[in-house]
Amino acid sequence: MKLNLTDIPVYYINLDGQDEKRKRTETMLKQIGFKFVERFSAIKHEAGRIIGCARSHYEILNKAQPPFIILEDDCSLNREFD
Repeated sequence: MKLNLTDIPVYYINLDGQDEKRKRTETMLKQIGFKFVERFSAIKHEAGRIIGCARSHYEILNKAQPPFIILEDDCSLNREFD
């Protein structure tokens, strides 16, 4: 069975106030052809970015219904993304 990845919902993690990264990520994903793109407001954690990032992934994993894709706002994809 062949799966078209652009039909799968994409959640991307982005800190509030990081508008340039948000715009870049949304533009990239839409240009590639993803149909369902949703921003997840990254969780800030007093212990540091790694913990906040992990908690953000965890929250998406708990709320989203498979299949889905999780990305961060500093990712890079191109049209050859399979």
